[in-house]
Amino acid sequence: MSEQQKQPFLLKEIRWGVVGAGRIASDFVHAITLCQTPNKIKAIASSDSLERAQKFCENNLLDKNEINCYGSYNELFNDEFIDIVYISNLNHQHKETVLAALNSNKNVLCEKPLAVNKLEVEEMVKKAKEKGLFLMEGYWTRCFPLWIDIMSKHLNSLGNVQMFSTEFGCPIIRVNAMTGIKDGGEGYLLASGCYCLMIAQLIFKSEKPLELKVEGKLKENGLDYWANILIKYSDNKLARIFYSGEHRADGGLNIYCEKGNIRIPEFFWCPEEAIIRRYPDPKTVPHLLAVKATTEKINNNLPEFNLFNYNYPKTAGLFYQIDHVSNCLREGMKESFLMTLNDSLLLAETLDEIRKQLGVKYPQDDF
Repeated sequence: MSEQQKQPFLLKEIRWGVVGAGRIASDFVHAITLCQTPNKIKAIASSDSLERAQKFCENNLLDKNEINCYGSYNELFNDEFIDIVYISNLNHQHKETVLAALNSNKNVLCEKPLAVNKLEVEEMVKKAKEKGLFLMEGYWTRCFPLWIDIMSKHLNSLGNVQMFSTEFGCPIIRVNAMTGIKDGGEGYLLASGCYCLMIAQLIFKSEKPLELKVEGKLKENGLDYWANILIKYSDNKLARIFYSGEHRADGGLNIYCEKGNIRIPEFFWCPEEAIIRRYPDPKTVPHLLAVKATTEKINNNLPEFNLFNYNYPKTAGLFYQIDHVSNCLREGMKESFLMTLNDSLLLAETLDEIRKQLGVKYPQDDF
């Protein structure tokens, strides 16, 4: 961190406002209770009505005497006792909501995807920099201790990455119920497939792809349903990705390197276990195919939590992201070093190219 980024620790407890009263917001307010640093929910806002915000507090056992409930987002943005807002409304609403928060001088953690295309991300990043405020796209995956350990310790010990593969498949009803492309931001790529692209970008250290080849299936409403993606990088590095709202896949992930490989058996976006295989020096063995690699298992388990408080698998792990963001604020940082604004720009550009090849165009697009 540069000297310019360092500021005195002005904040002890970070005071959060939650924008949106849906399922992921519910998981967020439960996860914050697991934080290792001082964080507290101080306000909830629903765009529908004050009653919905109050009902959200009631359903999630939040004390309405300690939390301000609002029937509009702007009311929350004008609350002077809020340090940062967590934005969790619909994808196509992110741009307008994030810009309104920034214009009200609020720091922002926005649920992924930050926006529906790169044009919108550029506008949001520009505004955050103009206002000197913190902005982060909420890919909680990058804050998981297991991923931090893999990237900082284990991956470099295996030599250069040669290939990466993963799949994310979960048959869901919601894709059938999506309204189509009229609002923008819907489809399975921006719902879950984006996690695969985000991790590929992490593993290849934010290198811009040289080539993408995409094939997939669209629903009758024009939204993407599944896709196979092959990405080529420099030095013949490859990424193979499959995401689907029609097929079931375990969410496993493999990273193949010169000296071994790393496998996450399931739920790569919120992992607790990885298996590292190390190959012996090829000069010391007669035949590589006959070589048995040494195996090491690494674990970083979530703390105990009440499963029935959460709508999605392992979203108790959102507390890792909350702790990370609050520490960034305490240090006066304007962006995350785990998910930078340049990361968000490159990811949005990659997602745009995938949609182009699939034939999914939103009203917000210029292609």
